[in-house]
Amino acid sequence: MNVLVTGNAGFIGFHTARRLLERGDSVVGFDCVNDYYDPTLKEARLQELEATAAKTGSA
Repeated sequence: MNVLVTGNAGFIGFHTARRLLERGDSVVGFDCVNDYYDPTLKEARLQELEATAAKTGSA
């Protein structure tokens, strides 16, 4: 299934996107990565999502 997740660098969006990837779904994530929360944390979450996608073969 193809899924769009908005705010995928935030807490809820990140965990939702990661779970979808783990179950084999294709995820398109959108986040503006502003400085409302620590951008370094958001970038780390995005890298983890990329690693999860590569590991599971999801895109």
